[in-house]
Amino acid sequence: MSLAKKISSLIIRSLILLSLAAPTAYSQAVRGCPDGQAIQEFDFAGRSVICAPVVAAGALNAEIAARQAADQSLQNNINSGDAAAVLAAKNYTDTKFAQTGFVKVLTVTCSDGKSISGAIAGEDGKQPLVLDVQGNCSEHVQIKRDDVTLQGNAGGATITGSVTIDTGRRALIAGLTVTNADGDGVTVVNGGSATIRGSSVVDNGGYGVSVRNGSFALVEDSVLSRNGRINTEASGIFVGTGSMARGLRNTMEGNANAGIEVGDNSTYRSEGDSVTSLPSGRVSLDVYRASLADVRGVTATGNVDVNQQSQFQVRNVANFPVSRVTGNIVVGALSFMRLRTGVLHTGGRNCNITAFAVCQVDP
Repeated sequence: MSLAKKISSLIIRSLILLSLAAPTAYSQAVRGCPDGQAIQEFDFAGRSVICAPVVAAGALNAEIAARQAADQSLQNNINSGDAAAVLAAKNYTDTKFAQTGFVKVLTVTCSDGKSISGAIAGEDGKQPLVLDVQGNCSEHVQIKRDDVTLQGNAGGATITGSVTIDTGRRALIAGLTVTNADGDGVTVVNGGSATIRGSSVVDNGGYGVSVRNGSFALVEDSVLSRNGRINTEASGIFVGTGSMARGLRNTMEGNANAGIEVGDNSTYRSEGDSVTSLPSGRVSLDVYRASLADVRGVTATGNVDVNQQSQFQVRNVANFPVSRVTGNIVVGALSFMRLRTGVLHTGGRNCNITAFAVCQVDP
């Protein structure tokens, strides 16, 4: 018999003798862990076992359930939000936006030698610019960049001069008086867009507000009066050369030509405007050369001219007074007038039917 086989046989015989001689000791070795523990591994050298605590299935399930409940509570807090925490986060974010230059806010006090034009020129145009205008600024302001706001402070502010938005988009003029310009008060031109809100554009030499060359303006809660002091053909608002304007609750009175003038393939739509022409007999609305004036909830005192393939429509809308037109309505060649149901008209209607004009009054 080889040496290897002899050694193997000896080991087997020793194990058999051990199990026969001491069955109780072997059994204790196998089951030698106290209650609540189980064999983790055997220590062959020390002829013993290494025990570890047992995690009962119930205990493990309870731990999982506790973790899931904690996760769900966290998710519920995230979903519903704590009002105070949300507000604090918003305030923090707003502050950080301001600090990082998301919106640049500057105060312009012209009495201290500052100017609106200088403030605009000093910025690179990469971020929205808000100028808080204080006092009276005698200047002609040009805006040729996007996202510029000119706002009057709580006590009001005045620009003695003019404001021109040339190609700039999303300009805002709020709480300001624009007055005594030799020409137009506010001009939006060459594809620009602007909102004029809660402002007075008065006593200017030309138009109060002029929107031209494919531009857009929203004019709301503003006064456009007594304009045209030098140019007697100027109106409160002029919308021309393929432009569009929207009016809300504006007052226009005493302008040299008309309160509202729309020409050259342009559109003006208003709700709640009050328009009064001069006693000299000039018109309250003047619409010509393929243009449209759609006025709703309007009070118009003075004659209305509609000419050269243009349209004039008046209707009533909810939340505004009944539309009332006091004055003669003259409708020229290839033009159209319509007074919707409920509109009150006092005055004559002169339709050039031989030149295919149409006057429609709904019952």
